[in-house]
Amino acid sequence: NSNVLLLTNGDLTMPDMTGWTRDDIVAFESLTNIKVEVEGNGFVKSQSVTSQTAIDKKTKVQVKLDSENTNSS
Repeated sequence: NSNVLLLTNGDLTMPDMTGWTRDDIVAFESLTNIKVEVEGNGFVKSQSVTSQTAIDKKTKVQVKLDSENTNSS
């Protein structure tokens, strides 16, 4: 149940991080060089940048984690 991140040539858009783990966020930061400020533990519950929004290295992203996975199937 891991996320797969794929970086292509082109503009970056903010993914929907709902349900992501801290490891997923670290992988996103490493791949994109965009810093994500994390609050809490568990799984992403909310994010400051709406998904599908254009982002770049200057974008400030904040996510809040909660111990309950709100994106489970």
